[in-house]
Amino acid sequence: MAECAILAGEPEIALVQCQSLIETDPDSGMAHALMGEALLAMGQKDDGIQHLGLATLLNPEEPNTWLKLVRAYQDLDEKEKSLETLRAAIAVVGDSGAIQFALGKMLVDAGSVTESLMYLRKAYDLERGNVEHALYYSQALSRLGFHTEAKQVVADAVCIAPDEPRLAAMQGELLSAEGEYLRALESWEKAVTSESALTEWNLGYAACLLGLSNDQVDNRLQKVEASLRKVLATNRENFQGRFLLGKLFVQQHENEAAFSIFSQLVE
Repeated sequence: MAECAILAGEPEIALVQCQSLIETDPDSGMAHALMGEALLAMGQKDDGIQHLGLATLLNPEEPNTWLKLVRAYQDLDEKEKSLETLRAAIAVVGDSGAIQFALGKMLVDAGSVTESLMYLRKAYDLERGNVEHALYYSQALSRLGFHTEAKQVVADAVCIAPDEPRLAAMQGELLSAEGEYLRALESWEKAVTSESALTEWNLGYAACLLGLSNDQVDNRLQKVEASLRKVLATNRENFQGRFLLGKLFVQQHENEAAFSIFSQLVE
């Protein structure tokens, strides 16, 4: 009932129910976890964190409680406590893909990519079908120079989720980085034609096309122009978009226009 009240946006009702549960069973980790959630929803951050922390001691095998405590610290911008909490959770529920991923992701965001790799690898191994895990793991591998391994992780994930545009974009990026533009093109096309296409994907698609020749792709330069038009329509000052536009002008033999673009970029 308390959980339903929280989901329904009625934390005050949940709080009363949790207090009753704790009076009956003060060592109930679930009751303290729900009370922590209710208090957080009511804006009582410190008390909420206290009950969530107690819940992790009473019921340490529950990954979701650890993750809720981490999110509470993150909401307060307590980065060190968030990190400490995840490290403590790993020691208890190291077989949780969600916990391993949360720590790996936090380390990546903090710039500790090398350290993150072992946790992201573990998360990936524990939950092979999780797209988010595959994406972060492949990105970390790529940033550390393990391009072959990164491509394999993405290729395996694509087999599981062939219609996921984020995987397609990552595959296009990895293949393009090694000059495999023709192989990358199919992945980029899948990414940019999705409803959730990002600016970065249109830029990657345009760059990939510029790395090919007219003999390899029909209407190649027209496709580049259309992709860059989407980018510059939302931000005319996008540096990468303008740089690629200059390269497009070069390939169109519009040297004066290309010179103008490049001159503006170096100012």
